Amino acid sequence: MLCWTGALTRTSSGLSSYTDPGSFICTGAMISSNMLLTTGTCVSRLFGQDLSQFKVALGSKHLLHPMNGPTPDAIYRNIKELIIHENYNYIHSHIRVNDIGENFF
Repeated sequence: MLCWTGALTRTSSGLSSYTDPGSFICTGAMISSNMLLTTGTCVSRLFGQDLSQFKVALGSKHLLHPMNGPTPDAIYRNIKELIIHENYNYIHSHIRVNDIGENFF
């Protein structure tokens, strides 16, 4: 299976991601077999939180709303590490500089 994009999701309960797809956070582009390139804005939301509650969803053109159950054709991967550009910053309330982040799974 080829998959060039992925979605970052948060499980909405204590259930495993295989039974609880959680809520959509943001998308990104796969740049290797275990790395999703996304925005620093997206990654910065996860710092200081328990990463086991977040998953990368791969292999689907669409994700179902959590109340409808897991997306049957999606593969969910645990996030192992987050990286944000070292010079990521807000210049103004709506302008971000070096808005790059990576999720390793």
